[in-house]
Amino acid sequence: MTADAIYCQKDISKQIIKAKANYIFALKQNHKTLYEDIVLWLNSKLNNNNITSIQTVEKDHGRIETRRYATSTQLDWLSGKDDWTNLHAVVMVESIRDVKDKVTTEHRYYLSSLTDVNMIADAIRNHWSIENSQHWVLDVIFSEDDQKSLERNEKTNKALPTRTALNLIRVNGDAKLSVKRSKMRASRNKSYLEQLLFGKG
Repeated sequence: MTADAIYCQKDISKQIIKAKANYIFALKQNHKTLYEDIVLWLNSKLNNNNITSIQTVEKDHGRIETRRYATSTQLDWLSGKDDWTNLHAVVMVESIRDVKDKVTTEHRYYLSSLTDVNMIADAIRNHWSIENSQHWVLDVIFSEDDQKSLERNEKTNKALPTRTALNLIRVNGDAKLSVKRSKMRASRNKSYLEQLLFGKG
């Protein structure tokens, strides 16, 4: 399971491992100390070439994007490591975009229960692809971008049910219906709502 920073929580890592799955959590300033420690650690390892990494290059319509995926499994130094169930690696993704000679660089950081850099890279790439599609659905169907909440907890409380609803529709909903029509049917049909919540039996 790959997840945005809003889901990067210790109790969620426990639930995922309990379900016999793996996780890759995006890490941002919502865990400020952890984020800063991992950024410093990974940068020091990169500077000393003491880290496992792979690189991919994508070219499309004049755009060149180079991504480097770097992982470290040396986590004995990390304070609070054991609070994250089965945390085995920290990850950095460096994205360099060259569009019409304008170059931009972006760094993202992750916590992972996986250790294989190729598996991690594939999962993150797939997540980005799905996220781009999902964001459109959340914006258009669930009006997520219209929720101008400023408080972090309020944002979390609104995002979790919305994304859960979308996942339930995709897993348990009628494949012939669009997300919008499934949402509408669930609001009017108790049996269909129960199908979404509990499965098709």
